Amino acid sequence: MVLHTDNKFLTALLENDERLIRQLYDDCQERVIRFIESKGGTRMEGDEVFQEAILVVYRKARKDGLFLTSGIYTFIQSVSRNIWYKKLRDRKHESIGGFETEAEKDGTQQLVIQNDCYELYRKYFRQLGSECKDILKRHFAKERDKEVAEDYEIAPSLLRKRRFDCKKRLIKWIKEDEEYRQLMWQKEHLD
Repeated sequence: MVLHTDNKFLTALLENDERLIRQLYDDCQERVIRFIESKGGTRMEGDEVFQEAILVVYRKARKDGLFLTSGIYTFIQSVSRNIWYKKLRDRKHESIGGFETEAEKDGTQQLVIQNDCYELYRKYFRQLGSECKDILKRHFAKERDKEVAEDYEIAPSLLRKRRFDCKKRLIKWIKEDEEYRQLMWQKEHLD
């Protein structure tokens, strides 16, 4: 696994390197604030979420030996998104006087991760060729292989081979994406 050059920011947080920490803030803070504002939050809430995300990154680097295989912003954005969605969930529960068990919290975090995985899937599905997209869509719609193969004027066995190749390509692209690796890491390390 190739480590990303942004690991220098983790070291900077651990060693209190003010120059690199300032660069981290300059590179990431405004983008996180804009994300929070785009999801209905205020600038102040965006700043609070960013500060919390930095603390999470610091704690994970110190406690778990976190290392990056992609940019620091990708990881901070993902942590920030989870923090923001948790805040929104908590607001919802406070407003109706409800409470949330630990199992429900974990379930909600799992749903956020599943949603992010689905968005990643959609991103790469759109990049497939039109034939691959059509073959997979029809497979998901439970169309019979024989009918689909007839439309393509190929044998059902060749259709299955093409479908397999399309799925394989899609899975390869997704697994090579750093966001996928970050999502899987989060899934394994739910607090």
